[in-house]
Amino acid sequence: VLKTGEKDVPAGIKQAMANSNTLQDALMKRHSRAGRTGGAVFNATMAEMKERGIEAMIYSHPIGAQGHGLGASIDFRSALRSDTTAQNSRLRSGSYISIELNTATAIPEWGGKKLFVMFEDDAHLTENGFVFFRPRQEQFYIIR
Repeated sequence: VLKTGEKDVPAGIKQAMANSNTLQDALMKRHSRAGRTGGAVFNATMAEMKERGIEAMIYSHPIGAQGHGLGASIDFRSALRSDTTAQNSRLRSGSYISIELNTATAIPEWGGKKLFVMFEDDAHLTENGFVFFRPRQEQFYIIR
């Protein structure tokens, strides 16, 4: 909801969404491939975010008829586990996952207060990484 006098979303808030879209791209397009473990994808994605100076969290999970589904998760837990099940849980081509994540961005227009932009959208794994089933959000819906 725009404040009185605003004609558009402030630049800092737009950057916050762009940061979350950058996180989606890193996880989905650059680091996810069939055969990789969820932990390996998590670690590579988080390393890229650290390099870019983006504060990120990832808690993506498989989807299906069994609650959060069966299969490899891409989250902080998968990167910490060392048991045999976690090590052998690898991404499979054609599998479905909920790409669930967020970034926290300091907003200059808010005196540096952080804004968390959270996304959760379903995708499927192709040879070129995960692809959303429907277009992702890349701009805010404005209420004047």
